[in-house]
Amino acid sequence: MTRVQETTIEEVTYLFAPNEEHRPVILLGAGASFSSGIPLAGRMVHEIAKWAYARRMRNTTPDRIQIRRSEWENFLKGQSWYDAAIALPELYPHAVKELLVPSEFRRSFFQKIISDHPTPSAGYVALARLCKRHLVSHFFTTNFDPLLENSLRAEAPHIREVTTVNKTPLDFEAFSPNRKAQVVYLHGSVENYSDKNLPNEVLNLDAKMLRRIHSLIEYSPIVVVGYRGAEPSIMNDLFEKGLEVSGNYRRGIYWCMRGTEEPHENVLRLHQKIGNNLRLVRIEGFDELFVEVDLRTRNSVSSSESSMIKTRRVLFMPRLGSADRRPVSREGGRGHSRTGFQ
Repeated sequence: MTRVQETTIEEVTYLFAPNEEHRPVILLGAGASFSSGIPLAGRMVHEIAKWAYARRMRNTTPDRIQIRRSEWENFLKGQSWYDAAIALPELYPHAVKELLVPSEFRRSFFQKIISDHPTPSAGYVALARLCKRHLVSHFFTTNFDPLLENSLRAEAPHIREVTTVNKTPLDFEAFSPNRKAQVVYLHGSVENYSDKNLPNEVLNLDAKMLRRIHSLIEYSPIVVVGYRGAEPSIMNDLFEKGLEVSGNYRRGIYWCMRGTEEPHENVLRLHQKIGNNLRLVRIEGFDELFVEVDLRTRNSVSSSESSMIKTRRVLFMPRLGSADRRPVSREGGRGHSRTGFQ
């Protein structure tokens, strides 16, 4: 299999340049919220097992009593669907389906996880600053937490409105490619029981939402951060079904990965179809990436503004020895010289 070509953070930063015509779309996965305290899929399986054990076997919750790790681990390993040979993240949908029942328990569990970690990390704050400066507007997320949404709202009044899509069933009408700040919850939201976690639920995205999403990726590069690529709904529906409309992602997919982490088999399969239009970007982490992008784009703007100021000073300087020391501008001072010289 052909190795996926790698590129640099500098190239990713270039996508956010103020003079770029096509703004990037950001796709965020669970890894983006890790530094804010939201568990990744593997650790989430453990949390689900702990809470389900406390509810079923002890008639309580883990935040009320001390439960030994061996208790809930044995409970987890005793489930018919559990397989020690399968990586924990792959078991996450099964843990949700089998242990977080009824649906109200599922909702309250996820809301507890989210409410325990309300503070957005530096990466989310940096993304909001980029949005405030009109360098990015559209965000797709597989997460349920409101960390990105809250970061964007914190930039009011500079960001007047934050549009959310798919938080409630069939609210796709709010979607528009012209929004300044738009967050699309690809898997719904927990507060409205519209979250997609179960094995059959992560197979497909809603067709109406998919049409709207594809209208964006037709013109934009995509930056993927904190997402492994394991879910069929994202890899098959969003990416593979978008091959034709995007021209095999002619503007590029920039798949960010930490350290020496290897891409998921689904990412490799997508690479086989679009070649070097999919590039890997090695990053230290979500926070580090967007803090760096925000800093570099701000420095770039500052340098441009400084250069413009120097140019204006040259154009408005009086000519030595001239009796008329009034400034001469490009718009034409005395003599209306278009070049600024008399």
